[in-house]
Amino acid sequence: MLVNLGAVASYLKEHDNYTILTHAHPDGDTLGSGFGLCLALRSMGKKANVINEEELPRKFLYLDVEKQDFEEQTVVAVDIADTALMGKGVEAEYAKRVDLSIDHHGSNRQYAALNFIDSAAAAAAEIIVELVELMGVEITKDIADRLYTGISTDTGCFRYANVTPKTHLLAAQLMGYGADAAKINTLMF
Repeated sequence: MLVNLGAVASYLKEHDNYTILTHAHPDGDTLGSGFGLCLALRSMGKKANVINEEELPRKFLYLDVEKQDFEEQTVVAVDIADTALMGKGVEAEYAKRVDLSIDHHGSNRQYAALNFIDSAAAAAAEIIVELVELMGVEITKDIADRLYTGISTDTGCFRYANVTPKTHLLAAQLMGYGADAAKINTLMF
């Protein structure tokens, strides 16, 4: 079922013990969105972990956060248009039990119980910025670094045709929260 962003915010406030899925062969958007959302949920007193089929590529290690120990209750997928993109092991375990999908790909197959898709967003991280604000979470430097990474990488450092004025405004907002844009852009590009 398709839902609006307000419904996503309410859903996340009402649930706990999150496993956040990112796609195989991870890029900065899936990882930045996943870890940014993870930190936002933790700042609300929720428990959350991010998982991926593979080890994180070296250049993305700064995004990683320490795993928490808890019994999983809620599964969220970020930046994953189709369960086949999860990787074989993750897909086998999670494909039929994703509670919420947050994505910017118009090709999203709506495999989750609840789906939020904004194909006008240049990156899933754009959506997560707005979602975090809707949930009333303060965007810290750590959250900002992760979400800026997502936006920067999925736009080719703001060179691709998917970049909109909103993309720039959200990136600037994240810089205002402390995102180290120069360091991230140098590392990524």
